[in-house]
Amino acid sequence: MKIYKKMKKLIVLLMLLLPLLMTAQKENEYKSRFYIQTSFLGVDAGRDFLIGENIFVQTGMGIGAGYDVWNNSMSVAFTFKKPIPYLRGGLDWYYNKNKRIEKNRTLDNNSGNYVGFQAKYSFGTDSEEYMNSLNSVLVSEVHWGIKRKLVGPMYYKVQLGVGHFNDYDAKCSEVYPVVGVFLGATF
Repeated sequence: MKIYKKMKKLIVLLMLLLPLLMTAQKENEYKSRFYIQTSFLGVDAGRDFLIGENIFVQTGMGIGAGYDVWNNSMSVAFTFKKPIPYLRGGLDWYYNKNKRIEKNRTLDNNSGNYVGFQAKYSFGTDSEEYMNSLNSVLVSEVHWGIKRKLVGPMYYKVQLGVGHFNDYDAKCSEVYPVVGVFLGATF
């Protein structure tokens, strides 16, 4: 009877650990994936489409902060009661795939260093939740970044670059440095 209980515990333990052991293997290829990610300016979901060996086209939509751009200035505002919807699209080239493989580093969750372009269209609002109206703004940016696996499907991403903010309502545009810090998961 004692052996039966020990065997039962061992089988349950193996069943619980087997998925962890299976996901612990390193990937050596990039893959198209769905993602959900958050940053200081919002939450979005979308899909990374792999084209070629190390180029991704990204599409997504989300809710978050809104923008108001005017001559030599810009404001960013966010409230949980009335987040601003936005669409996002981009292209990233992961330039160090082969070096990561040579150094036996994982490509899980599409980890790597990249350079890219991103366009984000924020729809704006006239809501009384905000002191100023937040306008329809297109943010076009060129960036360099890193993306790394945390645990399981979780990743973090940091990108630095230059962005052009074009406010369609105020008919103004400005250029600013951009910094993005993201925490997300892939599926």
